[in-house]
Amino acid sequence: MPCEVRRFGDMSSFRLEREVIPISGRLKNTYYIVGLPGIGKSGILKILSEDFGYPTVDFDELVEIESGKKPWQIIRDNGLNYYKVVERKVLKRISNIRGYIVTVGSVENVGDFIEEYKKKGRVLYLKTSYRGFLERWLRRVQRFKMKEKPNRKDVKRMYNTFQDVINGKTDFVIFIDNKSQFEIARIIDDYVKSTEKGKR
Repeated sequence: MPCEVRRFGDMSSFRLEREVIPISGRLKNTYYIVGLPGIGKSGILKILSEDFGYPTVDFDELVEIESGKKPWQIIRDNGLNYYKVVERKVLKRISNIRGYIVTVGSVENVGDFIEEYKKKGRVLYLKTSYRGFLERWLRRVQRFKMKEKPNRKDVKRMYNTFQDVINGKTDFVIFIDNKSQFEIARIIDDYVKSTEKGKR
């Protein structure tokens, strides 16, 4: 059954008070799903919530609470550098969420928080090839009519930077190319069930 906390309704003070508020879900562990922007983390999280019944927190929704805009709107209207500033604030705050599956959106900032996430939970990496990321990113630029039109060199740098900061620092890697969001959610479901039973 879907978890009502997914929309963070009981944490409106997240933005208003600018404080870190510990939240406890019903899982023994906290699971941080990391991956490059635009690869479908929010869609996968929605499946985990609505189809598998997990308590979830969507990073993109926290960004919207913090800034009043969706992530793609920030990038479109204010540029990628401004998005990184907002993103960093949210990354710092989510480390006190407990017992949820949490998506962690990041371009470069996640490297500063990954060790803390590992101490407090499990980090799952949704890995895509450069070609897969390039295709998704260019579709996103076209779809949202972003002002900044990154060239392939910029996209390659973003991809390589993320690989450098995340490589070898996660607990579980899922290669997502040629997999549907439901297939990816099922892999995460199997991992969570196994971990909760103490088998990992």
